[in-house]
Amino acid sequence: MQTQKIIFLAGEDTYILSHRLPAARAAIRAGYEVHIVAQDTGKGQDISNLGFVFHPRDGDRKDRGPLALVKSILQIRSLLKNEEPHILHNIGIQFILVGMLATIGLRLQHIYNNVNGIGFMFTSSKASQTVARALFTYLLRFLNKFHDVTYLFQNGPDHALFTQLRISPVTSPVIKGSGVDINHYKPAPLPIAPLTIGSACRMIGIKGVRDLITAVKMHNPSEVRLKLAGLPDSGNPSSLKPDELEGLAIDEQIEWLGHVDDMFEFWSGCHVGALMSHGGEGVPMALLQPAAMARPILTTNVPGNHSLVCKEENGFTVPAGDPDAIATAITKLLNADLQKMGQRSHAHIISAEFSSAAVEDALFSIYSAGHDSATPAVISKSK
Repeated sequence: MQTQKIIFLAGEDTYILSHRLPAARAAIRAGYEVHIVAQDTGKGQDISNLGFVFHPRDGDRKDRGPLALVKSILQIRSLLKNEEPHILHNIGIQFILVGMLATIGLRLQHIYNNVNGIGFMFTSSKASQTVARALFTYLLRFLNKFHDVTYLFQNGPDHALFTQLRISPVTSPVIKGSGVDINHYKPAPLPIAPLTIGSACRMIGIKGVRDLITAVKMHNPSEVRLKLAGLPDSGNPSSLKPDELEGLAIDEQIEWLGHVDDMFEFWSGCHVGALMSHGGEGVPMALLQPAAMARPILTTNVPGNHSLVCKEENGFTVPAGDPDAIATAITKLLNADLQKMGQRSHAHIISAEFSSAAVEDALFSIYSAGHDSATPAVISKSK
């Protein structure tokens, strides 16, 4: 019997390695030959070394507009024709659209669409994004008719939104994030003072980077420091500009590290894990990792983010885009028992099924169930 194939369509190779290995391992366990399509930024060989078939995808984050979309669709369509997979698993809003359009007229056993956060298009009030959102919704409703499609969500509010928009059925599974490796991200001792807040994300406005910087600067450098990990995104209009980043490079209170490979070491040097994004998250790895390492959490009260905070027992949530509220929460952290809060963060990761093992098991059950999307075998319930 010929081995069935599954193709994962995603953004970059680094994202596959940091976020999607539980899904790929689940597909292997379910008996599929796993193919991964992503932009090769230098880590494609690492993916191949893990036993997956890697296909470099043309283009990058800066490629936008109709021409780039058509080019991407044609490349994926050609790959689907050549490989003839049984399953296509599209990851993220952008690649859900690309993957669905690429399958027009092709036969597949099943399509999984992973909504790992609703992104800028669904959170922005700009007229251009309102139009894009309406078009996206119409297209998916139409394209859903031609295939057996299952939508997978990382949090309950995103699931509710897509159900309300009649894009996905009520029975769609909710799996809590991409899963954090609790064998690697183990509890670690807190560093010495001053209070050091860490934030790992793209250096863009919608991630609340400027809000966090402003709030930290309301405190004395001898009491509060900030470590930032991540790169700017020139394709995003809210990206931090070169002069802002140059300013961070000489700031005594803020340390901008750019891209960081060793995130365990990064979080070991922080007392608190923070992500002040304005919305559009699934369940962010930028909070899962520090929580698993027994760090308190400081974040915004938006879907996905607030699922990592339990009634202020392990951290604080604040309104999005409010530096004053962030500064107030930082003051609370200065007077809190950080070790006890961190222990509660770690316990929450274990009990609420945020681990990579829990996510892998949930996806294994779904893949094993084949195309019967109406009754997925295992679903992590949203809260």
